[in-house]
Amino acid sequence: MASSALGERPPDKREEAGVVVKCRVERIVKTRDGENDNFIIHLRVETVGRGTGATVGELFSVSIWRWVRKKPGYVDANGHKGRPRVGDQ
Repeated sequence: MASSALGERPPDKREEAGVVVKCRVERIVKTRDGENDNFIIHLRVETVGRGTGATVGELFSVSIWRWVRKKPGYVDANGHKGRPRVGDQ
């Protein structure tokens, strides 16, 4: 029988990244689903340091989550600790 597990992803090394961009947070959309706060972070590309596939002015989104309503005795990933604010780079 196969098993699986979920875990936190380690940070990527900048020098190994295929694309490096500098962005500014334009908008944050927050939703809740029982135990998690979910965030969609809308980012605008300001500069492209390396790679193709991203252009200055392009808008894209990333999602993060935070586990805020914990169940006693339940072990799981805790989500993302920090989150940006509108205007952050």
